Amino acid sequence: MKRIRQIQAAGRQLVKSLSLCWLSLAAAQPGAAQNAEGLWGVVTDEVSTPLKHVRVRLRDKQTDALRAVYTDRQGKFHLFDVSCRSCSLEISAANGSGLAEAVMDNIPGREPRQFVIRLQRGFAITGRVKGGDRPLSGVSVRAVPAPGVASESVHGGGAATTGSHGQFRLILTPGAKELVIVNERYPDFAREFRRPLTVTTDAYITPVELPPIR
Repeated sequence: MKRIRQIQAAGRQLVKSLSLCWLSLAAAQPGAAQNAEGLWGVVTDEVSTPLKHVRVRLRDKQTDALRAVYTDRQGKFHLFDVSCRSCSLEISAANGSGLAEAVMDNIPGREPRQFVIRLQRGFAITGRVKGGDRPLSGVSVRAVPAPGVASESVHGGGAATTGSHGQFRLILTPGAKELVIVNERYPDFAREFRRPLTVTTDAYITPVELPPIR
């Protein structure tokens, strides 16, 4: 009987975990509402409270073009006239919220879709990108789950663009990540560079130095 109770408890925990996973990873159902166009949805915190003023950025993965909207008081957002063939959504709460970013990749932009996105608590990772002694501004910095951590494909990442002194800041969930630096501005340095990153607390990391092209 003790073994049966353990199995039943494990089953209840699995159902609970799957329910939370569904809420966290979001419903991404094409045509989920009649007469709707583009991409739309709601952003909440860990206890399902709607979040206002959350930035939702749409990135065209072919052209790297960006569009941004902000959630309303009910946590809702809507992006109209989405024409990109393959898109990603980058969701960032307001500074000081302590909520990690979420990135959703490989979204077919030409199909109407609805999302429910639950943001999780995270840590602030601050760093700089440079080439030699030169700070590199306008460079894309993405954090993605480390290889083999596909279960965090939504909440395991974040995205930023370096500022005038090469600085960037990401709010990330704990765990093993990989920093991906994409450089399209400086032809003397590598176009892409990757570096492992383990997130356990707020941290200022050592500068990321792009190798020169020889």
